[in-house]
Amino acid sequence: EAITDFKAPDINDDVDNEESDIREQDNDNKITRSPFVTISIDDSNEIEDKERAVHYHSLPDDIQCIYTFMAKPRERVRLQFTSFQLAEYVDVYSELEDPTEDLLSANLDARYCGTVAPNVRISLHQVLVLVLHSRIGRRRGDPFVLAGTFEFIPEAQFVPGIPFGSSDGKGCAFIIESSNRNQGTILSPTYPG
Repeated sequence: EAITDFKAPDINDDVDNEESDIREQDNDNKITRSPFVTISIDDSNEIEDKERAVHYHSLPDDIQCIYTFMAKPRERVRLQFTSFQLAEYVDVYSELEDPTEDLLSANLDARYCGTVAPNVRISLHQVLVLVLHSRIGRRRGDPFVLAGTFEFIPEAQFVPGIPFGSSDGKGCAFIIESSNRNQGTILSPTYPG
């Protein structure tokens, strides 16, 4: 099972990966860490690759960080938050068909903030985009917490039969024939999200 973590450790946490210590030097000779780092944990099998995106507490003011999750054909993205406390907000786009879609004109599926973690989110297609907005950055007084797991899962459980109808991918219609199976399960297209 290929489950991956993304979390928000303290900026002083030591992460065992040389990529995690990527630093940039600006004109004032201040050293800052890159806000997001992807760390490969297990490269033994392509399906079981585990990655974790690390988000540091010290965010610049007015930052927008975008996670784009891209599944393989016949897969979907499953996103689950395990820790969540934001004064800022997170947007989730789970109905995108293409990772290059303009987010300003795309359907915004959900916006979350506060201390109540969102439910599990399942993408409708192969793409799910998570956007973190932070306006106050390092001036914030409350602790910042954002952690969770993402997983690329087979879409088979969401396709109970032969798809038909709309060719634009937005339709949700299936023919379920007894010659193919005697029983099965029907789920909404992004169950339980």
